[in-house]
Amino acid sequence: MHGADITQEPLSTTIKLDERVPHDHPLRSIKILFDQALTHIGWKLSLIYSERGRESIPPERLLRALLLQILFSIRSERQLVEQIQHTLVIGLSIDEPVRVLKALPGAHRKTVGADKNYDTKGFVKECRKHRITPHVARNDKRPGGSAIDGRTSHKVGYAASQIVRKRVEEPFGWGKTIGPLRQLKVKGLAKVNSALEMTMMAYNLVRMAKLQGQSV
Repeated sequence: MHGADITQEPLSTTIKLDERVPHDHPLRSIKILFDQALTHIGWKLSLIYSERGRESIPPERLLRALLLQILFSIRSERQLVEQIQHTLVIGLSIDEPVRVLKALPGAHRKTVGADKNYDTKGFVKECRKHRITPHVARNDKRPGGSAIDGRTSHKVGYAASQIVRKRVEEPFGWGKTIGPLRQLKVKGLAKVNSALEMTMMAYNLVRMAKLQGQSV
């Protein structure tokens, strides 16, 4: 049966969950965004469970725990149980034990972006032939120098493109250094896909918090 996601403070404790996480900690803003998202999928989570039987660990808490695992680069659920400190994010009571998680665009001129491996005279020539502006990262160390001349590199659009181009790479880099994508602990397409989606969701939450003016 779907366990109720309700946190109750024990009467005997002198510690409040709110005191466990610093007031300016980025987890607070991320948790708000994540909890808002959880309200939209509660009905779907309920479909997984039977209407009878013993209450389960609330799946919302499991998802918060997985999010915490990704954000803090914790490589396994067992390590998560050993290292977890910020119980506010998961919703556990201060005295509630942490349990091991078992499962969880036309005729107009176009632009192309590429890394410095494409900084060759042949590639740049073909791009210009087809009215494509080559926003390729300069490789000034290649013999003969970079094939990208001032017609492109001195423009404001080129500088902006070099920043925007990396955005498609940043989530995967984050997923490998902060998240678990460098060496997954699961096998099978479904489980790998779930790990990837959870990691990208965590990355988006961090980025959304930054866009809202929070320091992460």
